[in-house]
Amino acid sequence: MIMNQGKICQFATPSEIIAHPNDAFVKKLLDTVYQEAEIWRGM
Repeated sequence: MIMNQGKICQFATPSEIIAHPNDAFVKKLLDTVYQEAEIWRGM
């Protein structure tokens, strides 16, 4: 489940959310997570 300001943006399994983010907030959140993961892998 992904929430934004106390409201549910997407309720699905993690694999469904990753495969099909349903709005711009969820997509941006996933992009940020991936970018952070890349930074940590490079350390």
